[in-house]
Amino acid sequence: MTAALAGPQRMAIEHDTSILIVDHHRKGQSTAPSIDDLLGSTAKGAVADAVLQLYREQGKHDTLLQLTGRDIEEERELVVNWDGNLSCWQLAGDVDQIRHGQLRQAIEAAIDALDAGGQLATNTRIAGRVGRDKAQVSRTLGDLVAAGRVIKAPKKGKEQPYLLSGMKHNGDNGQPSLLTIDTVDGDMGRDHSPTGTLSTGVCND
Repeated sequence: MTAALAGPQRMAIEHDTSILIVDHHRKGQSTAPSIDDLLGSTAKGAVADAVLQLYREQGKHDTLLQLTGRDIEEERELVVNWDGNLSCWQLAGDVDQIRHGQLRQAIEAAIDALDAGGQLATNTRIAGRVGRDKAQVSRTLGDLVAAGRVIKAPKKGKEQPYLLSGMKHNGDNGQPSLLTIDTVDGDMGRDHSPTGTLSTGVCND
């Protein structure tokens, strides 16, 4: 296999161009995306200057694009989606950015639900509701507070509850009521789009 790929590699170097070879993963599912998923990875990986791998779970729209290679300092993972109308892949964003944005949305929804149910939206309760580690939720809550989307309510004993910026908890009936808070941009609307994501694409006629 190494000898078979050496020719195309030499041609690419001599003509200063790129040659894209489309292949498939080996059978069986790995626990995490890896260069080892490439069929015959030892030989192919030794020749290829870069390897791009696509992963998609059945029934899910988002597809993972993993990039690794000699000139790529750090392995990257991007989220892409297939655009059937344009017949090309569209970039949704970096995996970490997408996941962070989804976690922020989940935390905001958890705060809203806990408050509506008359419960204090503490870090522990929020973490339990979104199914994430308390330390990770605490860091994301800090980001949301800094962004002005979430506020710290007065402590109830040792518990620190959180509220959405546009609401405050009514201690008499457990129902939320409007609270006016000035922000830098003056926009108190709740935007549920993923934070820090990018939607773009390149298509050739």
